[in-house]
Formats: sequence, C-alpha cells, structure tokens
Amino acid sequence: IGTMNTADRSIALLDMALRRRFTFREIMPNSELLATLPGPVATDDGGVIHLDKLLKAINQRIEYLYDRDHTIGHSYLMGVKTFDDLVRVFQQKILPLLQEYFYGDWHKIQLVLGDLIGSDDVDYRPKAHPHAIVSHVVQRPKRLFGLEDEAYQDRRSYVVNEELSAESFRKIYQTLGTA
Repeated sequence: IGTMNTADRSIALLDMALRRRFTFREIMPNSELLATLPGPVATDDGGVIHLDKLLKAINQRIEYLYDRDHTIGHSYLMGVKTFDDLVRVFQQKILPLLQEYFYGDWHKIQLVLGDLIGSDDVDYRPKAHPHAIVSHVVQRPKRLFGLEDEAYQDRRSYVVNEELSAESFRKIYQTLGTA
C-alpha cells in the first residue's frame, strides 16, 4: 500500500508508470472522523473546539479558492488532544501549507481562516476579525507619505498572530454560511 497526493504530481512519467502498475483508490479528507477520534478539544474558557467542523469549513473554502486536490487531510488533526496541540499543528503545519498553496496571497489565507469581517466603510474594506489568525493593517499613502497620488494605492501588510485564542479557531466554522 502506498499513498500519493494528487497535488504532488510533478514527475509525469513516473506518475504514469505507477498508474499502469497499481490500482488506485481515491481517499479524500474525512472531517467526520475527527468528531469522535480525537473529538472536540477542550479550551480554557470552558468551551470546546470541534475539529470536524473546523476542517470541513477550511476545506470547503480551499476547494472554492483553489481546488479539491489541495484540501487538507484529516490526518493533520488526528493527533490533536489539547488546545496547545491544535495551536502547534496550525503554526507548524497548516499555516505553512496554506502559505505554500496561496503563495503571496494572504487575503485568500484570511478568507480560508474566516479572519475577515465586514466594515461599515463606504468602500467596504474588510477588517481583520478581533481574533484573527492572520491580521492586516491597511497602509494608506496619504498617512505614510502625505501624498494623494493615484499612482499609489492602499496596500495591506499582514501578520500571523502568535497568541491564538479558542475564538481564533471557533470563528473559522461559526462564520460559515453567515455572509
């Protein structure tokens, strides 16, 4: 038995040779497995984080923004037993993977993580969620340089927050479908 990600196909001839010689069975991420093993993760605020809902929300967004072959496997979260485990997996595995998938497009990473909320702003510039995993600040040329030149547009500067709360994770699946 061997495993292979469809996203990892980079050597076409080797891939074709393997496909001729072996039987293939697609196994997609199964977030439902996380509902019981390891199950919800207890948090310091007395609540829980539902890993199954978390992974399902993330994967629905990745599939929409990228494709289904890049969805995140349930194995990333199978060993998570504590909140600290979840933070570690996100910081060391899931965020780096998202950075690779959406190279240079932090806005899409924010979308995947539910890190944006609407604004009352006339131009509808989304704001970072108060518990964002990836937050941003808008840099305006008027403030930085004292210029109001059309050649210089507003830019966003992004930062990965080191201090994550239970709400940082819950908002990923609680905001699903509330647009």
